[in-house]
Amino acid sequence: MRPTPWWPLARLAQAWLDPGLAREVEGALGKILSVLPPAARLAAEAQALYAPLVGLDARTQATLQALREAVQSCHVVEIDYADVQGRPSLRRLRPLGCFYWGKVWTLSAWCELRNDFRGFRIDRIAAFKVLPERFRQEPGKTLADLLRQVEAERDGWPLECVAAPGADGRS
Repeated sequence: MRPTPWWPLARLAQAWLDPGLAREVEGALGKILSVLPPAARLAAEAQALYAPLVGLDARTQATLQALREAVQSCHVVEIDYADVQGRPSLRRLRPLGCFYWGKVWTLSAWCELRNDFRGFRIDRIAAFKVLPERFRQEPGKTLADLLRQVEAERDGWPLECVAAPGADGRS
């Protein structure tokens, strides 16, 4: 693939997303490039934008992909987690969304142990299991509820987020 304005995005996707999502980004960008008029395509290919291929290690990418898929399928997950001090804990979660913070991905979830929303750095998850059990979106335990709570705690600072269809508790 020749460099285009979208090529850096595809490279970043390979480095900072999970492999499945990176393939989807590359496919979408290829389709966009293929339908551009010849002059626009030439202009796009002449752009000198590049992104280094550094980012998540393979283990973190695989964990991110499995957790993202659990979010989409509403499967309960169990994680072995180490906090910032390295203290281990076993958590049973309703995964709600994966968030990227510049260099770190986190999983936001409803934690059954704490009976509250919690965030977990994906690179601190030592092991995880996607359980066969599925959960239903319940009032007070959805991604939309979490985002409203965060926004309220930020004293009105707007929190903009693109949620997957159905993530707000509505089908």
